[in-house]
Amino acid sequence: MESRTRWLAVVFAFVSACCFALAMLEPWWTVGEMAIGPFGTHACFGGECAERGLTWIIGADAMWMRSAVAVRAAGYIAMFVLLALAGALAAKRIPHLIAKLTFVALLTAGVTGSYFTFAFPGVADSSVGIGLFLFVVGIGLGVVAPITVMRSAAASPRARR
Repeated sequence: MESRTRWLAVVFAFVSACCFALAMLEPWWTVGEMAIGPFGTHACFGGECAERGLTWIIGADAMWMRSAVAVRAAGYIAMFVLLALAGALAAKRIPHLIAKLTFVALLTAGVTGSYFTFAFPGVADSSVGIGLFLFVVGIGLGVVAPITVMRSAAASPRARR
């Protein structure tokens, strides 16, 4: 694998991992001073701020609340796998297995994140927050590094034997 290509893949994997980490902390929807995301809710009323779960959202079923846990887990797993991929590439390895694992982690994150987003029961006057955008960008940037690894593996002389 060419050095420049390898370092670009490292950067894409690292930035994607950072996007996933921030997406798990930032709100996916906001309603006034309240933030809603896979982490739960953060609300400030009367100058007092508190962390709450998702059970108070009217119309939210148990499946949607369980999907929040799945999104958190998938986001953190994707982050760890992308960091492992970036580290292996920085160490001048061609991590075939980690690249395949990255595809699976990104697919899982995409499926759980899609369900969590589209099944959102909605709250009056809610708007999309930065966390959802970071999650989507993390998936988009995350596929670049494993594709680079798989292409270099197909082009290597050892793969032609």
